[in-house]
Amino acid sequence: MKNIKNIFYVGMLALCTMSFTACSDEETYDFPGDPYNHVYLQDKGGTFTFVHTPISSISTLDLTLPLYCNHRVTSNFIAKVEVDNSLVAAYNEENNTEYAEIPVSSLVMENTEIRFEQGGLMSVNELHITTNEAINELRDVNGYLIPIRITAVEGENCKIVDKMSTTYVIVNVKEDTDNIYDDAADELVTGTLVSDRSGWTAIVPDGADAQAMFTESDDYWSGRASAAGEELPVIINFGKSYTFDGISASYLYYGYYTYASWTKSSKIEISGDGTTWEEVGILSNTNIIQVFYAPVTAQYLRITVPAPSSSWSSASFSCGNFNIYAK
Repeated sequence: MKNIKNIFYVGMLALCTMSFTACSDEETYDFPGDPYNHVYLQDKGGTFTFVHTPISSISTLDLTLPLYCNHRVTSNFIAKVEVDNSLVAAYNEENNTEYAEIPVSSLVMENTEIRFEQGGLMSVNELHITTNEAINELRDVNGYLIPIRITAVEGENCKIVDKMSTTYVIVNVKEDTDNIYDDAADELVTGTLVSDRSGWTAIVPDGADAQAMFTESDDYWSGRASAAGEELPVIINFGKSYTFDGISASYLYYGYYTYASWTKSSKIEISGDGTTWEEVGILSNTNIIQVFYAPVTAQYLRITVPAPSSSWSSASFSCGNFNIYAK
């Protein structure tokens, strides 16, 4: 019985010795890790718009794009990026789209050489893309695709992650018949509200005192067209010329809720003398703030509220806080 136990213990000792030997061998051939700095782009190209109006062409393309490394950079290096229009056809075929190639000459590209410094996970500078005056010619109704690709890396132990080396920027094209955004976000207005409106006056059909339009109190002026089925013109005289890129009109109803003053399809016009008028545009929404694509300069502004579709109803306008966003 004792011999059997001894044989068992000897066998177990041998197995343990073999196991430890195996572990030791594995540690000897332990992988030191991937020595390469793998560079890649995150898929953050985004979507932008070119808007062409009778006054000017506007681009929202303002892209800032960093590059990344898969681990902390072991030594400084440079990655190069470019717009690669050779990828547009394949993208269209794969996604059933018909985007056009954008002329690279229409783009302003800053920092096409992206720098990485030791210890970082992200590039120390970023690719920046905007457009130049050539935007006026970019009117393809299918829009444009801008493929941005990492083309090369320069430095020790660095590689491009092929499957993450490209991102796509989509640019939609829109033709607008006037100078008013159809549905602009308020932050697109760049001017500042006028603080002193003491010299402003309002000319209204009924000749009433409409100075309540230029306050921020509970008071407001409300007027109607002189007859049912007629439109209502309201003229604002600023007393001097302003350059502005947005207008705001609202009224506080019994101190509880702020309502926009606007009626859809109202016409906005400007004038330097109150006699000769230039159309800015037709309102397509009733947002409190109406934003212009391009600033205008005028002393007078005319709002023409359209006649209602019903022959027994009158056009109306209520306002207790009219202002402009002056430049």
